[in-house]
Amino acid sequence: MASNKKNWSPFIDCGESIQVDCTHVYPSATLSRMKDAGLRIRVQRELRKSFLEACQAQDKPAAQVLREFMREYVRLHPPQQGEIENKKEGQNGN
Repeated sequence: MASNKKNWSPFIDCGESIQVDCTHVYPSATLSRMKDAGLRIRVQRELRKSFLEACQAQDKPAAQVLREFMREYVRLHPPQQGEIENKKEGQNGN
């Protein structure tokens, strides 16, 4: 049986306007833990390079290391609810 790779697509056509992306399939337990926000930061090239090398040496993804750092920082410096609300009001000009 000949395979038709030319027409292969990671999407399953389920009708006129519905397509299901089959490229990423996760167990439901994983879906509940998936991240829903991103953070983009700018750093010096040399710092980024050194950080990525350190992560590789520990066999850890950089994103995982950053999340661990963020959790520890928040644990050590928990935000006070009143402080957060006051800062929000100050940003809105209220």
